[in-house]
Amino acid sequence: MTQDDIFTFKTKPKVLVVDDRQAEREILHKLLSKLDVEVHSVDSGQAALHQLIRDEYTLILLDIKMPIMDGIETARYIRTNPITENIPIIFLTAYDQDDIDVLQGYKVGAIDYIIKPINEEILLSKVKTFIRSNLFEKQKEYEKILSELKLKNEKLKQAEREALDRLEEANVAKELAQQAQRKLEEQKGELLRHTQNLEQFAYVATHDLRAPIINLDGMVKIFEKRGYVNSENEEIFHRIEHSVSRVKNTLHDLIEVVTAKEALADEIFPLSFQKVFDETIEDLEIQIKDNDGQITADFTQAPTIHYIHRFLKSILQNLLTNAIKYRHPKRRPVVTVRTEVQGNTVYLYIRDNGMGMEPHQKEKVFGLFQRLSSDGTGKGMGLYITKSQVEVCGGNIDFTSSPEEGTEFVLSLPDMKRKTNEKK
Repeated sequence: MTQDDIFTFKTKPKVLVVDDRQAEREILHKLLSKLDVEVHSVDSGQAALHQLIRDEYTLILLDIKMPIMDGIETARYIRTNPITENIPIIFLTAYDQDDIDVLQGYKVGAIDYIIKPINEEILLSKVKTFIRSNLFEKQKEYEKILSELKLKNEKLKQAEREALDRLEEANVAKELAQQAQRKLEEQKGELLRHTQNLEQFAYVATHDLRAPIINLDGMVKIFEKRGYVNSENEEIFHRIEHSVSRVKNTLHDLIEVVTAKEALADEIFPLSFQKVFDETIEDLEIQIKDNDGQITADFTQAPTIHYIHRFLKSILQNLLTNAIKYRHPKRRPVVTVRTEVQGNTVYLYIRDNGMGMEPHQKEKVFGLFQRLSSDGTGKGMGLYITKSQVEVCGGNIDFTSSPEEGTEFVLSLPDMKRKTNEKK
């Protein structure tokens, strides 16, 4: 930046001349016009204070000797205003400086003096110096602002990049979630088809095998009744009889699977839990005795329910059979059965102290042909049938289990009285 080209901003620096004599103001205006500045002039300290509020000035040329409010007092007011306190002030005086004037001037913030009559070279040199200094400070301030803006802009760009990265990650996560959902839907459809195939198989099996098994069972009974069993064929006969019995039981379970979703409303009756429980215990008497089992029941909280008799008995029989069958090898099986009611729903709880199950086994417990153990004694149909019977009546079955501690099944069984009434 050269001395003759010190003004690089779009707006010209403004200089305020304060002098009560018009001739002096005109002289200063003419001299300062040689610089690339905008010159304003006023004739009193009061007028100067008003002018400083309206415009922004780079430099003030202030006459000391003025009526009413002299230059010292005017400078003092300028310095007390936060808006004008930093504007450089050059005092104009018509006589040689003395110590008092210098001391007073610097106390109120003067940066220099110019002695009248005005020397053009000195005036222009000092004005250029102070304006250049002021512009230099402004330039540094602007550069600081620009640097801060640049830093903020970089931070904004960084935040924008991070936001875009997060958005991309969110889109990727969304796509992965959608892929997982599609895969889940495919697996759900595959499972549904698998279940339908199994149910179709069960239907075909019950339809095609029922008559031959009945005939085979009848022939076994006739064979035994006519005395064809002797010491030579007795073992083979009993094996055949046992195999026929197992096939009959499996066929019975398959029929339960097929007919579970075809339950009719006219099968719904008011049932006593205690009575159905006693019937079930009677059927399981030998199994309970052989395993030294202890089964207790408390139906005081919900003694009755409107339900399908064969379903309720089948549910109790399957769950109690499993509780005894999967007993813990080191202790006698102890099973507790109880009910409670909430609104129109009866909750049936069956807890045992058996072997329990691992968490990963829970997913396949209610599957068709899924076995809880590999001992080969189960058909893997009992809990599937139970779940089907509960759900077809609008209920739900779940359980909690701990390995080596036991299992508790919880069944929600809606009282079906309202459905019975609707049927009527």
